[in-house]
Order: sequence, then structure tokens, then C-alpha cells
Amino acid sequence: MCNDKVSGEEPSALIQNEVLVLNDEERRALLQKAGISSTIAIGAAEVLIKAGLVIPWNKLRLLRRWLKSSGISLAGEERMREISKQIVGDNLKGELAPFSFMLPSGGEEIKGAPVIYIPELVAKIVHLLEENERTRRLTWHEGFIPASELHGDSVTNLHAALDCFKDQTVYTINMFICGDFEILSKMYGLSGASGCYPCPYCIIHSEMMATPLSVRGHAAQRTLETMRADHQRYVSAGSIKRDAQKFYNCISPPIFDIPVSQVCPPGLHITLGIFTKMFNLLEAVCCNLDLELALHATDVDSSSFSKYSLELQNLPLLQAELEEAQQAQEHFQQMWSWLVVQREIHEL
Repeated sequence: MCNDKVSGEEPSALIQNEVLVLNDEERRALLQKAGISSTIAIGAAEVLIKAGLVIPWNKLRLLRRWLKSSGISLAGEERMREISKQIVGDNLKGELAPFSFMLPSGGEEIKGAPVIYIPELVAKIVHLLEENERTRRLTWHEGFIPASELHGDSVTNLHAALDCFKDQTVYTINMFICGDFEILSKMYGLSGASGCYPCPYCIIHSEMMATPLSVRGHAAQRTLETMRADHQRYVSAGSIKRDAQKFYNCISPPIFDIPVSQVCPPGLHITLGIFTKMFNLLEAVCCNLDLELALHATDVDSSSFSKYSLELQNLPLLQAELEEAQQAQEHFQQMWSWLVVQREIHEL
């Protein structure tokens, strides 16, 4: 009679209230005695979970252990890799490529690392465009798309990961490159942001960039041909890094035959660079103000303080020189690694 009142005279409510009183171990033991499995096998759906959450295998193992504590069992990793292989099929290809890795001692080590790429990239793009055209989801420019035209880290590592795509040209495809300034510089063989001619689009000295266009005029545009010619002159002159500005900082040949006009400006990094520069200026002004207040509040000799303040103002220049030297060292290490890899490939 008491249980009927508690449950509202509904047997399901009575069972629910009694099960809620039990802890996890007691509930699992009760289900086991009743012959009811407390394990939910997700199986192939785990592949979709991993892809949707964009988590690596080690994170998935942690998720598997956490779900198992609640009675949910996921497919094993071996089984899941088999399912992934069946889904991927021949759409992706993986192989080991010679990548360079920094060592704790400061040097570099070249060893094989996996690279995943699409072997039939053009076919996949054409298929995607055909599907979008069939469902009327293409962006039509001026009412048509030409029938023959489809719009669609270190130097060593960039070559190792990207060289496999250079010969995939069945159709005429306009390819665009995007990335941060460092990657774009390496892709087009420039020495970097600290060079005298850092711009990948035109030949302009870094000191002239702040000059208004009405005063300095338009700079000469870079092209793949001028970059290759400047790099060849750089090599013929002995590849001396300190003379790179004489050859508009073209110290390596471009990796891809993609025109500079199809390089997407790194808007985010440009904005971050402007903000960082403004912040550093504000920080320097505040630092000098603190120093001046400290000078008036103490008995420090004004001449020695002025000398200290001047050296402090020269600190950013020294930091810039150090950064340029580090970039030069990194460049030589990367070029050396690339030459070693090329030599091993030719010997094979």
C-alpha cells in the first residue's frame, strides 16, 4: 500500500524510484542478473564521432575510457581503423616523406614522416564542380564559366609535402595560394619579412613602404619570370646571403608555377602586425613615462639615467638584428637540409 502511494499506483514509476536509489555498481549488477546488457556498442558511428569532433587518436582513447565508465563501449581502435580505411578507399594516399625536425641541441634531423594527399586531385575537383552545377550551387561570373577553365612550414617540409601536386594538371585550373607571410615568402623563395625587398607582389624597398604612393609612385610588379631571373643572378653571384638585396631577396626559386596575382593577401596577419606595432609603440611610451617619473622621484644622476634611457631605446634595434640573424641561420639550415634530401633522391 505504501509503495503504491509513492509510485502513484504506476508500476513503472515504482521501479524507476527504486532504481534511482541504487548507485552505478548496484544498477549494473542488477541489470546483469536480469540478463540485460548495460553496454551500448556504437560501432562504425565512432568514425563519424572522431571526424565530427576533429580529435586525434590519443584523445579518442581518453573519450573511450570515459564513456566505458558509464557503460558505453565504443569500437576498438583496430576495428575503427579498418572502417576508416574502407570509407576512405582510394580517395587518399599516404606515404613517408623526408621532413626536417629541430633537435633540442639546436640542429636538424631529417626523417620520414607521414604525408596524406589526394592522388586524383583534379578528378575530385571536377566531380565536385559537376555536382554543384547539377544542384545549381555554382557562382557564375558574368553569366558563364569557360568550358576549359575551372575556378576552384620550412622550405624542406613544403617541398616534401607539396611537390606531389605539381604535375596534376589535366585541366586548366586557376589555383590560389593562401598562408601567413612567412609561408608565402618561402613558397616564392624570398628571404622573409626582414629583407630589404620583402613584398611578394612588387619590388619595393622596405624603407619606402611608409612613403605615400603619391610621392614614391608605383613599384615594379613581381612575376614568376622575374623571380626566377633574380634567383639565377643570386646563384651566379655565389649565393651570398648578405648580398640578397641586390637580387631583390630572391634566394630560392618559387615552389609552384602559380602567378603572384593569385596569392591571397594574409589579411589576418597584416592586421595583427599593425596592432602589434601600435601596441609596442604604446608600451614604449608608457615605459619612458615610468622612467621619467622614477627619475624625478629619486636622486639618480640625470646623465647616467639619460644614458640608460638611450640604451633602452636602442634595445628594439638590437632585437631586430638578432631576429634577422636567427632567420638567416634558420634559412641556411633549411637550405642545407633540402640539399641533403635532394642528393639522397638523386642517388636513389
